[in-house]
This record gives sequence, C-alpha cells and structure tokens, in this order.
Amino acid sequence: MHINIRATGMDLTPAITQYIESKIGSLSKFLISEGESVMVDVVVGRTTSHHKAGDIFQTEVNISLPNRLVREVVEGESLYATIDIAKDKLAQNLGAQESKKVTVFRKGARKIKSLLRGWKR
Repeated sequence: MHINIRATGMDLTPAITQYIESKIGSLSKFLISEGESVMVDVVVGRTTSHHKAGDIFQTEVNISLPNRLVREVVEGESLYATIDIAKDKLAQNLGAQESKKVTVFRKGARKIKSLLRGWKR
C-alpha cells in the first residue's frame, strides 16, 4: 500500500504526515485481500474562501483498488478530527464491502451443499 500525502493552503508538517500515515495505514487490514496494487491519495488543507471567519479544514482520501475507487471527503474545524472521521468512514465502508463478499460466498456454499444433499438420496 502506497500513501501519497499532499496539502493545500497550509504547510505539511512531519507530525501531520506521521499522523495520517498511522491512521490511514490502519486500513491496510481491509486492503490486503484486494492485492498489491493499492494506491491511497490523501489531500489535507484549509478551505476558507467561502467562510466568513475561522479555519475550516478538509480531508480528502481516495483509495484506488484494482476494480473500484473508494473516496471520502470530510470538512470540520480541526484537521486531526477530519482525519479521524475520514478513517472511520472508510473503515466502515470497506468493512461493509468485505461482509458483502462473505455473505455472497456463504450463500453460494449453502446452495452447493443443498444440491449435494439432493444427489445423495
């Protein structure tokens, strides 16, 4: 898994980079079964052009898998909070996809088992 990190409208410090790598890196348990060609693009930044006052931060995460793209965009008042929320939403989305695969596999296995039971009689 390769993580590409960029910043818009702010400086990218080593602390922010390390935090992103640790949080997004924890999603690798969902991505290992997908294969080796997993590309993660993370863009963090400050978006203040359409707000009257205060810092509004945005975290955008794009995960390019072999057969699909998983994307999450989160805005909030804290950069670290937006990173955490994006990671949680991605984990939920990737976990749901994994459970769908297991459900389809089990459904097929039940069908095969019922067919084999019919042949024994």
